[in-house]
Amino acid sequence: MLAPIHSELEAHAAVMRDLKSKFSQINECIGTGAKVAYIDYPAHFNTGDLLINIGTEAFFSRNGINVVSRYAIGDLGKYYYESDKFILGRRLPQLDADIAGGAVLVFHGGGSFGDVWPHHQKLREALLERYSGVKAIVFPQSIQFGDRRKYDEAAKLCGRHGNLTIFVRDQESLEFLAASGVPGEILPDMAHELWENAAFFPFPYTIGTGELQQTRIDLEGGSSQAGAKGGFDWDDTQSSRDRVLYKVFCAWRRLNPVPRSAPSYKAWYVLRDRVIGNGVEHFQKFESVRTDRLHGMILSSLLSKPIYFDDRNNKYRKLHRYHSKWLSGSPLVTSA
Repeated sequence: MLAPIHSELEAHAAVMRDLKSKFSQINECIGTGAKVAYIDYPAHFNTGDLLINIGTEAFFSRNGINVVSRYAIGDLGKYYYESDKFILGRRLPQLDADIAGGAVLVFHGGGSFGDVWPHHQKLREALLERYSGVKAIVFPQSIQFGDRRKYDEAAKLCGRHGNLTIFVRDQESLEFLAASGVPGEILPDMAHELWENAAFFPFPYTIGTGELQQTRIDLEGGSSQAGAKGGFDWDDTQSSRDRVLYKVFCAWRRLNPVPRSAPSYKAWYVLRDRVIGNGVEHFQKFESVRTDRLHGMILSSLLSKPIYFDDRNNKYRKLHRYHSKWLSGSPLVTSA
């Protein structure tokens, strides 16, 4: 691919500005002056999830939203694969106090709604059952279930909550809202909040050389992962020092005796910014990007890189679903 010309960059920028403007619907849903408990912020090394997280924090900041507490999944209990249940515990009394004080439950967005990543789904369901009727908002998600029974069970649980709004990232996920009777809208991924936001995403436009090839190698990757050995994925941006620091953070989070006055997320966010910086700097080296990861496509869009996406090896075709709804107007994004 050739570096984009000025008119292509302007057309792309117009698309990105429009996507960012759509988040006003979430602000209206939260309500003026509301307090928020942010649930399931990602405390793990996945640059895509971390981009959603920092975009969410940028959204909170831009709109003056009062986030009274932030909880990673490990703060609120443990998931048991054998029983497919999430047992609530640990910092639950703190969350109970947040809710008693009028906080809105805000669940992290992304692609964890469904049975692909069951620990996140079961945490969400456990909290919706515990806080039935409490105002709760799921930030933009892609919904995907492999088991129809679990889909139906989740739809019923969400439907009987009584005060839940679910925002979804693609047209296909709207079907779940219809099945559950839960109100919601289709909105772009929260990482788009980072467009033209130097405070949270201070990375300049670069041209670079050559093409970066990114290939997904986790549960959502397809059957030909063996061919990915010569490619790049998010794990390649982590150093041995990052992994050591992560172990230190996890130990601190478990032992932290004063989570209210010295919240663990502050230590994690320092490491998060380092990981995001590593990923962005790697992308900046290249002129164009070929990827089968949704946030490879979105990060490239934030950096105004020409993108060629091919998700035929992705089980859920999330990139095509997302592109057709949000990025088809950009001349920089091309599908296989």
